[in-house]
Amino acid sequence: MRSFKTIKGYLTNGNAEPEKLLFRSSTSVRIEGLDLDFDFIEEQFQVKATKFHKAGDTNGYVVFEEDMWLFDSTDILDENVSIVTHMELINSIFLRKRKILQDLNKSGNITIYCDYLTNSDITGIEIPNHCFRIYNKLGISFNLSFGYIGN
Repeated sequence: MRSFKTIKGYLTNGNAEPEKLLFRSSTSVRIEGLDLDFDFIEEQFQVKATKFHKAGDTNGYVVFEEDMWLFDSTDILDENVSIVTHMELINSIFLRKRKILQDLNKSGNITIYCDYLTNSDITGIEIPNHCFRIYNKLGISFNLSFGYIGN
């Protein structure tokens, strides 16, 4: 009996089967608020922003109402590394200065979100409990986006 990597492959008798299954991951920390001190944030956490803007800046279409500082794990890790490794990196960087992170969350808003992209139409992930420490310490929701990268 022939086996298939995906449901699409099965339904098309292998004609629409991807040559190779792809799995890409990242985790980002976004800090928003007014009068954020970007230099202070980078000094405390020892990472540079992937993206940032100040209130009043524009991207050509939108005028931003708040400051925003964002760090993406793919600045350090390859996107082909597991989502667990990306989450562990965020924990290792940001939980060292938990008090500062909590203060930033009180005066503004911190969102941590994970992205998981694949060309497989049947996939799942398992995330160990220790990866959720930062969410529990800050009392914020776990955000995970699944995306399909294929035809």
